[in-house]
Amino acid sequence: MKQYDDQRINTILNNLEFDIKKDEEYSYRDINYDIKELCNNVDKVVEYVKNGKQGKLYLNSNIWNICLDSLVEILSIYNLKLVGSERVTEAEEVVSINEYIKRECKKLNLDSKIANGENKKYLYEDVLSKMIKYNNIKPEQAKDFYNHYVENKPKERER
Repeated sequence: MKQYDDQRINTILNNLEFDIKKDEEYSYRDINYDIKELCNNVDKVVEYVKNGKQGKLYLNSNIWNICLDSLVEILSIYNLKLVGSERVTEAEEVVSINEYIKRECKKLNLDSKIANGENKKYLYEDVLSKMIKYNNIKPEQAKDFYNHYVENKPKERER
């Protein structure tokens, strides 16, 4: 399997190699196709991140679920998320985690329900905790969003 400069990606892909053989679909899947598509997607992600996450990114989510799970895990490393239709597509949009959360809050019409600061905090905390519960985002991603967009605290510098 292809190797990347980011060891976190290599770790995910190495784990995938073991998980593939345990999956019930292993015996009848075109593994070479799915791995190739996954690596094409990863190449696009790496290039997108390298270019400062400028522009739009679309990936092929029409791949074996086990490969798709690895792609989602790799996207999460860079605080990115697949969004879009209810079905998998060959051009699934990728957005930042913060953009994803904003979109979900907008769907809930959260801003119009906010009467004051404490109400705002409670509603956002509730929405974010549900997103964590249903594995849409990670706890640290929720915390970053909350601190930056709800509490208006600048993100702490990484040391």
